[in-house]
Amino acid sequence: MPKTFLGVVRVVTEFEKPPGDAANPESYDYPIKIKYIRGSSVEELVSNSNNYSDQFIQNILDKMQELINEGASAIITTCGFLAIIHPIIRLKFPGFPIGTSALLQVPVANNLVESGKRVGVITFDGDVLGEHHLKGVGADLSTPIVGVKKGCSFDQLVRRAIPFNYEANKNDIIEAGERLVRENKNIGGIVLECANMGPYRHDLQKHLNLPVWDIITLANFMFDVNQPRSFR
Repeated sequence: MPKTFLGVVRVVTEFEKPPGDAANPESYDYPIKIKYIRGSSVEELVSNSNNYSDQFIQNILDKMQELINEGASAIITTCGFLAIIHPIIRLKFPGFPIGTSALLQVPVANNLVESGKRVGVITFDGDVLGEHHLKGVGADLSTPIVGVKKGCSFDQLVRRAIPFNYEANKNDIIEAGERLVRENKNIGGIVLECANMGPYRHDLQKHLNLPVWDIITLANFMFDVNQPRSFR
């Protein structure tokens, strides 16, 4: 019997998840099944990403194993900072498609943008995301990174679960994109590290006229690889 759903390992956070967010089933054209990791704050997930506890990592591995046992076709997570443990996950589940982070797309995207240009990354926290995360997914360590501004609407949505404001959040992501392009003259595309930035991908692409990748584009790619269309 063919596998028919995408597994999603979600670290529980309390703010609204509109369509486009990795945790919203409406973001996908196929079924998903979510497994929840509880008891970790956003600060722990992001700020402690260079030093996750063994128990936290094991909890993630356990949920992934459950999804595989239940028939997942592929698996993603809902936090790009988990890129740092991607090598551990690959060793644990050899050959199984697991999109630990949208950053996995950086090497591929660099080969798809205009010659002489490269992709940059927009992240939730530009002070934390760095070489260790890029190394975990085999990305160029010199990849330009910018974060949304501290205290902006999107930042406070994620950190403090303030009321959802689409326009304000959209403008925060666009501002980060403009800054990325302004500070790095050879940007040919953008990867959104944060799995909560997907609702604004369309707006960012339209505003900057650049290709934009996020965790949903990675999920679609992986799911299609394991669910190829039959032409017979």
